[in-house]
Amino acid sequence: MKLVGMAALLSTSVCVTGCDAVFIAIGVVQTIEERRVLHEETLPRLIEGAVNKYRTVADQVKLGDSKQQALAILNPTHEGLPVSLLKESENYLKDGVIVDIYYARSGPYPPTYSPQRLRADEDFTPYVFHDGILVAIGWEKP
Repeated sequence: MKLVGMAALLSTSVCVTGCDAVFIAIGVVQTIEERRVLHEETLPRLIEGAVNKYRTVADQVKLGDSKQQALAILNPTHEGLPVSLLKESENYLKDGVIVDIYYARSGPYPPTYSPQRLRADEDFTPYVFHDGILVAIGWEKP
């Protein structure tokens, strides 16, 4: 495959030639096999690092903490993780109360890692805030 011009290097696209695909993103060229190896070898290490960071700080977050206090502790555990490994926060209004749910990656616990379940609910711990105050941690309801 021949690239034509600098624009091809700077664009994000997939080019297929025969049975091999090449991904071009901001000048980086990878085959499908290279992406698979990256996925299977790097993502588990990233997840394990995030989970280990979470385990070291989780007990510092307490019910009654402000959202700002809690997220100052929890957000650094996600540093370096691609968005595809995170669970998006939820925000809504219920009975006049602003409800925010933040999900901290707290699993999986090796050796259960599987590419098919990168964002399974059980791999996250929800932190529920009402009007900016932490009122619940975890999936169990009282």
